[in-house]
Amino acid sequence: MRTRRLWIPLLFIGLPLLELYILVLFARATSVWAAVGFIVGSALLGALLVRSQGLAVLRRLRDNLLHGRLPEDVLVDGLLVLLGGALLVMPGFITDVLGLILLNRRTRRPTRRWLIRRIESRFGGPDGPIGGRGPRHRDVEFEVRED
Repeated sequence: MRTRRLWIPLLFIGLPLLELYILVLFARATSVWAAVGFIVGSALLGALLVRSQGLAVLRRLRDNLLHGRLPEDVLVDGLLVLLGGALLVMPGFITDVLGLILLNRRTRRPTRRWLIRRIESRFGGPDGPIGGRGPRHRDVEFEVRED
């Protein structure tokens, strides 16, 4: 159980250190201004992509709701777009690559499928306790007495 939670501190400590190391290497190879330009440019690109992809997700959500379909894929897409934008705003090469993967519609689709499969396996799938078809109904016999 403890080893499962070990990745969380590694993520919050190790990833920023790795990002800083790569950024310093990039600044040494090019210049400090190129590194600063990369950081600012990726943040601006992230903001623009989040806006355009977010609006596309909102349009798909509206269309699904108007046609009476459950918008589960669209909601997961919205979550991935939000996460991708947050990753692009954070300075660093690794987070920028991950953010671009989540903001690109073609690469977001397999990520969405993987995430949905992971959630279904953890919480019981589409027929499980939190599934898309609702709770299972059981016949219950009872007797009513008048006093």
